[in-house]
Amino acid sequence: MKNDININKISLLLGVTNVLIFFNYLAFIVSFLYLSFELIQEKKVLSKRQINYLKLIPINYYVYSFTSLFLENFKSSIFWDMQNFLHYLRCNSSYFTYTYMNDSTSQSCWESIGYGPLSELLVFPSDNIWSITLVFALIFTSSVVYYLFTIKNNTLIIVTILVSPAFHFMYFGLTTDILVVLYLIFILKNTNLDFSITNLIILSFLTQLKSFPIFIFVGYLIIYYLRNEIIHFVVTFCTVSLNAFILINHYFVSDYFLPAPISYTRSFGVLHDYKLIFEHINFDELLILILFLIIFGLLFQKKLIKFTSQLSNIYSEKVIFLFPAIFFINLYQNWGYKFIFSALLIYLIYSTENKQSKFFLICVNLFSTSYYSVGWGFEQSLINYFLVSISKVTFYSFYLIAVFNFTKSLLIMIDKKKN
Repeated sequence: MKNDININKISLLLGVTNVLIFFNYLAFIVSFLYLSFELIQEKKVLSKRQINYLKLIPINYYVYSFTSLFLENFKSSIFWDMQNFLHYLRCNSSYFTYTYMNDSTSQSCWESIGYGPLSELLVFPSDNIWSITLVFALIFTSSVVYYLFTIKNNTLIIVTILVSPAFHFMYFGLTTDILVVLYLIFILKNTNLDFSITNLIILSFLTQLKSFPIFIFVGYLIIYYLRNEIIHFVVTFCTVSLNAFILINHYFVSDYFLPAPISYTRSFGVLHDYKLIFEHINFDELLILILFLIIFGLLFQKKLIKFTSQLSNIYSEKVIFLFPAIFFINLYQNWGYKFIFSALLIYLIYSTENKQSKFFLICVNLFSTSYYSVGWGFEQSLINYFLVSISKVTFYSFYLIAVFNFTKSLLIMIDKKKN
């Protein structure tokens, strides 16, 4: 009888969560969190219908997001980052003024879009920027939907990632970070982190295009050191050194634009928050935010300690490989979509964690940035301060715990290597 009640409760929650998507974002998030809590606690395997309802959540979420975006303003900009990128490459061929789809904004050639040196050499030979952007968007969307409805494990965390602010931001902008995300997924899923010249070439290409993938090399260096693969370590070190030299020349000698976004709700990072506090936030706003953080900490102190203290598993080799890139990305200042790389790390460790820790990781994903819960700017209100406080508490708790566990795991692996 109790199991039947729980199953009916889960079905009801799945229905309510799918419906609330169309009414209020915060109500949807609260419902999704409660649903997640119940699913994590529920030991009984979900029925096929319930799993399909769970997988339907991201579909409904983006159907509504796209629909509401254009109903509110038909000229809303969409897939802007890919259009920027292709327009910039088109300008490498000859001067070209491009009119962005939907918002009808005309843009002459950018002086720089903050990409790596390869973006100065590549050429997009066509004027059909929107057509290619749309094709890429359709391919990416179809791939995600296919993957969503074919997965059999860890469905909840995947659904969480798909409706997270990071994925939402990345998808709507159709950022070129998608290329790096897809390649990282390929590495983690289909390789054993073995040495490959082809892999070095692809990573070098991505590094010279987007810059930050250079930190993926650091993960490989650690793995080859732990495996005592000296030749592979040396070749990889020489490759990363060459890439670093080219990037330093591009950004600091040739003085190309290095992106450093900063906003109240749309960006994140340790350096970002440091600059936000000391350069942009008024003293009274900072005081109120600190007060909210203290109140939040006192109210949920025991819960936070319980959640975070149990995130203490020894990391696997693939987590060790991925972590350095995550560390440096989160250390800098980035647009919110770059938290998707932390989401990959969360996916890797999710299945090995206990119930409390799994729920904590879901919260980390959903509150990585407060853009979709607070809005474009930041208006002083109790709910906004509360939401920003949750975002910062979950981010820094996750970041510090991950650093601690990575260090502990690495020391254990080094000790085993010596013995």
